[in-house]
Amino acid sequence: MLYVSRDGGATFRPLEAIERLPSRAHWTFFHPPFYAGHVHGLAFHPGQPERVFAGVEHGALIYSHDGGATWQEALVGYDLHRVAVDPADTDRVLAGAGEGLFSSPDAGASWQPVPALAGKYVHGIAFVPDRPGRVLVYADDPSCPVYRSDDGGRTWQPTGAGLPPARPADPLAIHPSDPDRVCYAGDVGRRASRLFVSTDGGRTWTPAGPELPKVWRLRAAAPVADPVTSTAQGPRLPVPPPGPGTQP
Repeated sequence: MLYVSRDGGATFRPLEAIERLPSRAHWTFFHPPFYAGHVHGLAFHPGQPERVFAGVEHGALIYSHDGGATWQEALVGYDLHRVAVDPADTDRVLAGAGEGLFSSPDAGASWQPVPALAGKYVHGIAFVPDRPGRVLVYADDPSCPVYRSDDGGRTWQPTGAGLPPARPADPLAIHPSDPDRVCYAGDVGRRASRLFVSTDGGRTWTPAGPELPKVWRLRAAAPVADPVTSTAQGPRLPVPPPGPGTQP
């Protein structure tokens, strides 16, 4: 089930129209507490937030164009994972599944399999900000786990040869202020991962840092700037608050 808040997170209510989808009774999952269905991926477009796309693992791709009031379904019976909307084209949507990668040119109404990733276990999708058309995909493929497209997902090139796979994880992250810097966490043991960094948009990779515990989700954040106040005489560092026994 999905829930929506319209008061900044203070309260939530279920989107009950999902329960009336024709395939809903057939959604299954092998692990508690999700036996009756597992919403795995969720995507919006900031320019059209009323459009909501969700991937139901071992269920369907479900989508709403009215903020969740009504829902449609597609790819019924597929093992859906991540969903992503092209920031340069609000109608183009990509969905990763256990059966491969699927593309919709019309905001979910129709879907086509992407031949280059047919049969691959696609588990991560990342459109790259400030690089129109560029998108990276993670597939749990020991021969090449990362693929790149520069035309919105129409054609693909393998760019992760030599990287270790990461099982059903979400191991790709794009740096928010440097769109050519990509991070990837691959498995180097059953419970260990290694971080790899690319500075050319995923074409080449370099290992970074020591081994880490198994990474299931990876995100990149820009460093927080030092809180420096600019004055006419130059920068002024912030004054710490007075401690016990001190005068402000």
